[in-house]
Amino acid sequence: MEDEWEALSRRRAEIEARLAAAPVVIVEGIADPTGVAAIKLGDAQQWTLRLTLDAWRVAGEPWQDGPLNLTRRADDDEIERYRQAARPLQPIRMPARLLMDASPARPEAWLDALPTPIDDPELAERARQLQLPVTYEDTLFGTCRFDRRVGWFEAHANWNGADVRLYLEAATVETLPSVLEHAHALWRDAATWDARVSEQAVADLLKLKQSTWMEEGESEVSADDFKRRLALQSISIDAQAGFEFCFADGDLFFGHVVVVDGSLDRGPRSARIAG
Repeated sequence: MEDEWEALSRRRAEIEARLAAAPVVIVEGIADPTGVAAIKLGDAQQWTLRLTLDAWRVAGEPWQDGPLNLTRRADDDEIERYRQAARPLQPIRMPARLLMDASPARPEAWLDALPTPIDDPELAERARQLQLPVTYEDTLFGTCRFDRRVGWFEAHANWNGADVRLYLEAATVETLPSVLEHAHALWRDAATWDARVSEQAVADLLKLKQSTWMEEGESEVSADDFKRRLALQSISIDAQAGFEFCFADGDLFFGHVVVVDGSLDRGPRSARIAG
């Protein structure tokens, strides 16, 4: 039976085959704040370059709604050339093989050649607008600021006396209020949630600490000691009321972070070590 990774690889290969057969068009747009990213999976010989245009159009045609993701294979010596050619928030033009209905029903393109910067007043104005700060004022959390690099909002909040970062996984001001509703619900019962999340961390990780992560001469760590050493750093909330609590580990796991995930509906689900 085909596993999840094999199914994903097969679907990706099908999309790339369609992209290879698509006609070449000239695409104009604004590189997003991350610019060109490069990844290499498994035993792949080449890098996969990814570039997202926050605003884009086919040359001579109207602006499109939503971003455009472009992909290309590249050797080691090509990565920096593409990064320099498509700097964050730079107006660029490039030949690309465009599919307007790539799965799941959104456009995607294969980058056919190196992008070139262009001097276009309309693109320059759009680039300027994309650099303007996007904020939202909330009655509980104050100013929520949109971070274009990751595509969500961020605020500072107080959780049971601790200052934490709050990450609100909403891509637009219009979708933010529903995520804030989930955050408000979490905060209304903060003491109970704090206890439940800490208990989940103990249930999933205390035995691991005692069996694998003890320093030489270190005394056995009790459940209460374990909880005391965790220091909450951030809380993330998504549109489906899912959450992640991220803790500094107090050297329980030699400087890693402890992440507890779950949802408002079902409570804490699991704890893991990360970082």
